[in-house]
Amino acid sequence: MQRGVCKTGNWDVPFAVFGSGERTMLLLNGAQQTRAAWRSVIKRFSHCYRIVTFDPPGQGSAANLSTKHFSIADHVEVASAVVKTAASAASLTVVGASWGGFIAAAFAAEYGNLVETLVLASIGVQPNPILQRLIRIGQGFVDAGDPEALGRMIVEEFGDRLSTAMRQRIVRQFAHASSDNLRSFYQQSAYVASAGRLQDLVNLPAISARTAIFKGSDDPLIDEADIDVLLTIPNAEYIRVPCAGHFLHWERPEIVELYAKFLSKDWPNPI
Repeated sequence: MQRGVCKTGNWDVPFAVFGSGERTMLLLNGAQQTRAAWRSVIKRFSHCYRIVTFDPPGQGSAANLSTKHFSIADHVEVASAVVKTAASAASLTVVGASWGGFIAAAFAAEYGNLVETLVLASIGVQPNPILQRLIRIGQGFVDAGDPEALGRMIVEEFGDRLSTAMRQRIVRQFAHASSDNLRSFYQQSAYVASAGRLQDLVNLPAISARTAIFKGSDDPLIDEADIDVLLTIPNAEYIRVPCAGHFLHWERPEIVELYAKFLSKDWPNPI
């Protein structure tokens, strides 16, 4: 494993590179998830990919040296800088989960000549009524100085398919979150609630990468109508995962094999 820090703009962004495969995979975290969210993916694919992970500003161990609002364009800028610093590559497989899927789609639209394969997991095009309600409640917990309650809300409302250990870990993560992390969460959730529809922010038909859209059958945060919008990506397919919620491979590591089946089409033999 290679570790480093990418300095871009006002941000110090820690990254790690796993594996030494001939192809490069970039992983993009969900909101307030850290690089640790990708353990099962890294374990499965590090034999054939060089895997780049990082904590964006305001999440995990990343330092946010600016009070500036952190937009989708900022996220794309940071991801591009990390790739150039950590593992300059002629082509990329990009995998994004939840909010990270927003960033992955924007990155693929911006760098169509670089992104060869795209995996969008648990991504909607705008907050549905359930997520809008949870954002308001979560912001109230931050205002009240009760981040542990925020963590409990997350696992109770859409983390019911996670293991007990994982649920406890998420609650602890929020309970011990730094003031910078909580400020970032508040700003990011406000941005998600007000930014509008993904298709108005990202030119989805401009994405040329072969794309898979994964959604758990029991995910309360993603509406089926969102999938119709995502399928305007020209070379996209929809893979509905039965008996799964929003967290997909966090819930059942074997779901990673569905990613492998899709990605294997890029290789002469199954990976």
